[in-house]
Amino acid sequence: MSSRSDAVFAPHQDVAARIIRQIEATRTRIDAAIFTVTFDRLTRALLAARQRGVAIRLLTDNDKALDLGSDIARLSHADLDVRIDRTEVHMHHKFAIFDGEVLLTGSFNWTRSANEENHENALFTDDAALVRLYQAEFERCWKLGIPY
Repeated sequence: MSSRSDAVFAPHQDVAARIIRQIEATRTRIDAAIFTVTFDRLTRALLAARQRGVAIRLLTDNDKALDLGSDIARLSHADLDVRIDRTEVHMHHKFAIFDGEVLLTGSFNWTRSANEENHENALFTDDAALVRLYQAEFERCWKLGIPY
């Protein structure tokens, strides 16, 4: 069985819109390791998914979680399972796994500037081997995190 992949590039493409479509298509769970989350469009999509019953685990950097404009507290208070990194280095990952089947990875932080001002990339793939590798990395980092 062949895998499908799709790449999106900011700022000339709306990467956030593509991520939102993937969030909206998710049925059961989202596991995301995102360095920084400040973009209200993406936050609203996550909140809507949680309202639909999608289980969401979000891992973020401990320093970035406290930045002005960070949406991490809002997401945590909305019943998303949020953990922050507690290591000496930044949790600089930018990936998400949807329903254990689709991987999003690339340079894209979940910020307005990443979508509208920066040269960024996002790759979506259903390659099962890559999904497994990223899921294993997510689980490894999740165990190192602490609840927000």
